[in-house]
Amino acid sequence: MQASKKGGYYPYPPHMAEATASWFIPLPVGTRGRLLDPCAGEGEIACLLGKLLNCETWGCELSPYRAEKAAACMDKYHSAAWESCSLSDGRAGLPAII
Repeated sequence: MQASKKGGYYPYPPHMAEATASWFIPLPVGTRGRLLDPCAGEGEIACLLGKLLNCETWGCELSPYRAEKAAACMDKYHSAAWESCSLSDGRAGLPAII
């Protein structure tokens, strides 16, 4: 299927989540980090990594269909373009929903 037909959506293989998480040191029990995925798709990988790394999951996705699926499993989620996300001084900025 052409990339334009699926909105440039190329999901990360779920079986790779554990291998990806092995590149990071999970936060100690009692602390929780934040994981921002600005192109989270359906949120599956961000949710898996959040659990493996002890992180709150934040994200956004341009496709309303995928954003709805991601909102069901992620801690904070918005239907928006990746360009509207920003990071600064320990914060993640997401667009306001009107």
